[in-house]
Amino acid sequence: MSTKNKHNQQLGSTIERSDDRIRQTGEVFTPESDIHKMIDSLSENELKTNTFLDYCAGNGNFSSVLIGRGVPQQNIYGVEYMEDNFFELCDRLNVDQQVYKLVRHHV
Repeated sequence: MSTKNKHNQQLGSTIERSDDRIRQTGEVFTPESDIHKMIDSLSENELKTNTFLDYCAGNGNFSSVLIGRGVPQQNIYGVEYMEDNFFELCDRLNVDQQVYKLVRHHV
């Protein structure tokens, strides 16, 4: 197993990623401690009233921290390219099939 995949697994992912996949996709997830540092500058009011877009959602680290900090789930949008990450994110955040949509982009 690659070092980068071990890092991702330490951050809650159960997906086995090859070195080639990580090189191709850049899937190295952000630790929660770094996410907290990034959003510490926002006021409580901003957290509860703003809309957030996580355009590289991975397995939901940013979304999970935002929810934990009081952001309403309906104010969080995520985009994820890898289908297995997408479903892991939905499972992790208890998002049911009525709320999300998987869109496949064919090149």
